[in-house]
Amino acid sequence: MPQCAPFLHGGYTRTVPAPGETQLPRLSRPPRRAVGGGGAELELQWRSRWRRQVRVRRLGGFEAFMPVTVLMALVLVPLFGIVANRLYDADQVAPAQARELDRRVVQELTEQGFAPARDASGALLRPFAQRGVGVFTATRSFRLDLVGGPVTGEVPGAGSVDAALVVLGQELGRYSRGCLRAVRFRRILLCEGLAESGQEIPSLPNYEQSLMLDVRGPAGFLRRLLHHELFHFLDFADDEQLAEDPEWEALNPPGFSYGLGGRSMRQPGSARLSTETSGFLSRYSTSAVEEDKAEVFAFLLTAPEQVRRIMEQDVVVRAKVAAIERQVAKLCPGMSALQGL
Repeated sequence: MPQCAPFLHGGYTRTVPAPGETQLPRLSRPPRRAVGGGGAELELQWRSRWRRQVRVRRLGGFEAFMPVTVLMALVLVPLFGIVANRLYDADQVAPAQARELDRRVVQELTEQGFAPARDASGALLRPFAQRGVGVFTATRSFRLDLVGGPVTGEVPGAGSVDAALVVLGQELGRYSRGCLRAVRFRRILLCEGLAESGQEIPSLPNYEQSLMLDVRGPAGFLRRLLHHELFHFLDFADDEQLAEDPEWEALNPPGFSYGLGGRSMRQPGSARLSTETSGFLSRYSTSAVEEDKAEVFAFLLTAPEQVRRIMEQDVVVRAKVAAIERQVAKLCPGMSALQGL
């Protein structure tokens, strides 16, 4: 017989050939103890201990692991509860933080010379209040030192403010409260003589989540201007930037390049609906990708029949209208830029 070195493996006794031997190892149960007299009780005790040892070995120390599991459960379950409670609290705190931010913005606007608009009957301001949009008017001359240059304005006449509120309230009614909240359109600031670096401008979007407007424009112009500028809010809320949209630019005729931006094209008549440039609805559309998109959106809402006729003849405009429809649907589901077509 070969000399074997015994060792335990998974509760069995394995015999291993001594060095130099070739006999294969064999498995055998530990030897049975004699049964008789008090041997039967000893045998049962021995088997009980042996089976317990086998079970512990086979489960990799499961019995030793159990106290650790219980201890971890006692620690982690309350911890999960604390984390979940904090997440819940965060959901409750977010609206409060938004209100505090809004309060600070209003305070800043007050310091700059703006105050909430007043309406004796309440009828003019009701469409804005229903959609969570505040209306402020300049109460004195103001100057804002912004990145694009100093922006200045004057106190608007009461008659001009009322006329503008009628038009703006009607057009704002085409948007849901949820849509305006999603695009972060919070306020309209009304003034006269609005200018940037000394050059008159009709509007300034996205200043403190507000739209600044010169109220002196004719009703038709203010109507389209609101939709144009509001699309800038929507466009920015979509991906937090305005200047780049490769997919949109790919729709343009081959070889086309945009100009230097909206500030470079403020000539009278540049924003008039026109077909002089294939693929575009106005000369102003060719100044920048963000202006092109805003012009398509604004004309869809204010001149739908003309846009429909252009679409029938211009495949580029037709493709751009479809792209605008998809973008609007992301943040304002239920609203269609094509609703007038």
